[in-house]
Amino acid sequence: MHVLIRLLTFLRPYKRRVLLAWLCVCGSSAFVLVSPQLVRWAIDTGLQVRIQGVNSAAGSSVALGSTHTLVIASLAIVAAAGARGVFAYGQTYLAEWVSQRVAYDLRNAIYDHLQRLSYAYHDRAQTGQLMSRATQDVEGVRMYISMGVLRLLYLVILLLAVLGLMLAANWQLALVSWAFLPPIAWLSAANSSCSSRLMPYLAAMFSAVTPMWTCVIGQVSPSAIIESSSSSCPMRTPKRAFFRM
Repeated sequence: MHVLIRLLTFLRPYKRRVLLAWLCVCGSSAFVLVSPQLVRWAIDTGLQVRIQGVNSAAGSSVALGSTHTLVIASLAIVAAAGARGVFAYGQTYLAEWVSQRVAYDLRNAIYDHLQRLSYAYHDRAQTGQLMSRATQDVEGVRMYISMGVLRLLYLVILLLAVLGLMLAANWQLALVSWAFLPPIAWLSAANSSCSSRLMPYLAAMFSAVTPMWTCVIGQVSPSAIIESSSSSCPMRTPKRAFFRM
């Protein structure tokens, strides 16, 4: 958790973009919730369906609304969908923009840090591990910024608003629906715990594959001129023999 909080410091140079992205998140959430309400208003006000007849079961349904109201409701629904699309586009664009800038800054920070390390470290370090840090780990940070930090606010707003609308519409059905939330949360936690128990085995597997990846990089990459990995490479062969294979 401490590492995740430290990663948020890379958002400081882009505070305005982050605030604008959160504004787009709030706008997108609002129009997602407004669209069903507009449909309900179109049906209740525009159509005004009434059952005529002595016996309600045998009576006929008659629409008493006006065409003008239906046109206004239709235009409002289309406008809400368009506004939602604009806010969703802004949210996606800004999230990707900020996350890519953070990944760029993080890669530069890694490069600067590697340049300041001693020669002894580079003699011991494996090229595959360094490349994994600069590619896969940075990509994970980018996804955390894009999907975790910015998308989390959208999910929280949407969940709270939906729960409030459910209570306002019918609190009995809302309570019945909420009864399924604890089992779902428990299953999610159980799956997360199972995944965390598998992580040591995955790490051991990747550690076993890393020497082979390092050897391949050492054979075909120009960095082999300055990065000596022959001492730990069980597959070391002369370059000429390698290219004749």
